[in-house]
Amino acid sequence: MTMDTDLSHDRKTLRSFGLTSGVIVILLFGVLLPWLRGSGWPRWPWILAATLILPGVFIPFILGPVYRIWMKFGHIMGRINTTIILAVVFYVVFTPVGMIMKIIGRDVLHRKFDNNMDSYRITSEDPEIEKMERPF
Repeated sequence: MTMDTDLSHDRKTLRSFGLTSGVIVILLFGVLLPWLRGSGWPRWPWILAATLILPGVFIPFILGPVYRIWMKFGHIMGRINTTIILAVVFYVVFTPVGMIMKIIGRDVLHRKFDNNMDSYRITSEDPEIEKMERPF
C-alpha cells in the first residue's frame, strides 16, 4: 500500500496551514476548553496561535519544518486510526453477522455441493427494456 508522502509545500499551502492551525488552536484551546471547564483563559493558546498565524500571513516559508512534522504525524495517526477502525468494524459487525448466518444455516454464496447437479452455472435473464432505457 502506497501513501502520498509528498510533503512538498508552496506559499499558499503554508499560509493555509498557518491560518487554519492557528484558528483551531484559538477556538479549541483558547475558547472552548476553558469555557467548558469553567477555568480562566490561558495565554499559551493565543501565543501559539500568533506564532502560527503571523508567519502564515507574512512569511509562510518559516512554517515549512512545522508543516512537514505535522504531516508526518498525520500520516502515522491515519495509519493507526485506520487499523483500529477496520479491526473494530470487522470484529463488531462482520464477525457476529457471519456467526449468526452460520448458525441459522444461511449460505448467501450458495457454496453447498450437490452431486445431483450437472452444473452450478446460473443462467442470466434478459433485462427488461424499461430498465435499459432508464437504469436509475
